[in-house]
Amino acid sequence: MTRLHKAAKRFFSFFITFALFVISIPLFYKLTFYTHLDFTAHVNQTIQFLETGYWRPNFLYYFLIASLSLFSTSPAKLYMATTLVMALSIAFKYYVTEKVLSDLSTKTNQVTNVILPLCFIFLFSLPVAYNHWYFGQLPPNVWHNSTTIFLMPFAILLFWNSWKFAQTGLNKFFYFTLLFSLINILIKPSFVFCFIIIYPLWLWWKTGFSNRLLKGIIIVVISIFLILSQYAILYFYPESKEALSGNTGGVKVTLFHVWGKYSENIFISFLLSIPFPIAVLSKYHKAAFKSDLFLYALGLFLAGIMIFSVLTETGAREFHGNFMWQTVVCNYLFYLSCLVIFLQESQFIQNFPNKLMKQPTPDKLIILIFSIQFITGLGYLLRLFIRGSYS
Repeated sequence: MTRLHKAAKRFFSFFITFALFVISIPLFYKLTFYTHLDFTAHVNQTIQFLETGYWRPNFLYYFLIASLSLFSTSPAKLYMATTLVMALSIAFKYYVTEKVLSDLSTKTNQVTNVILPLCFIFLFSLPVAYNHWYFGQLPPNVWHNSTTIFLMPFAILLFWNSWKFAQTGLNKFFYFTLLFSLINILIKPSFVFCFIIIYPLWLWWKTGFSNRLLKGIIIVVISIFLILSQYAILYFYPESKEALSGNTGGVKVTLFHVWGKYSENIFISFLLSIPFPIAVLSKYHKAAFKSDLFLYALGLFLAGIMIFSVLTETGAREFHGNFMWQTVVCNYLFYLSCLVIFLQESQFIQNFPNKLMKQPTPDKLIILIFSIQFITGLGYLLRLFIRGSYS
């Protein structure tokens, strides 16, 4: 790639990132005032934290919007801070996705580097019916939960740097993996639940009993200690438990308890959550199962589904679905790994955009399904914007 091409690529990346930030401001300013969405609940929680002095152990998002509001308890100022953080998070998510896709895929060009990551942040699962777009499915993106939106770019960075450390063993990727693991936990530990299960197994499978495995275990042990500390603060210390969780609730093991509440057919909901990966695997399954990247993302996704399927909160938050959020992150990464497989194995890059009709029929079908999920995502966002309901 020439210097001119690199400069053009950087310019387009910056332009799209900035444009997404600007466009997201009025979008989230509108969404934050819908009381049915999670923005209002998180603003109210921040006010509670400021007034009581008790902060959730995963405090980073709440502390950030409080800081941007100059630690005001005014809902209006906190909504403005929420809008800014959400807009920055969406723009950062695009930027990180573009960088990761460029790094992981050996076949890219300037157009696809801009278009595919942009489309990617709008992909959504297919709906069961008009009034059943979200509940029961496991979409790769969400627009109503502020902590998950804030978490996403940092979860992608954890995935990317942990992958790079396993590939290279370089210390800088070890430290970045540790750093982003801790940042993830302080925002929302959902994705790290999957990471601590899969990463040591994947490192052992890839590198055997090696220095990389030992360092990976160190990251996992530190992460587990921090998560257990958060759990203790939430559920064992009487004063903080009363202030943060109302002195009720815990965690229990039940099979499909929450998922079955929101889906009449879990298998159909699962299939509607991954049409694009299914389409890619229908043709490129051999290449996929030879790919370390795909197997890593697949392991994380399966771990996320397992956690959602068997763990349930008790008490007032029983059906809030708080053990579902990691499936969103993991499905996004699963989609990303499938996109990398498609770009590497197909002729899409060579034929885009002028020769798309010359693609083999299976590749046309893959492109069609990707396009449908992109259009569905735009439709869902528009519906959310108009109706103020995420269901």
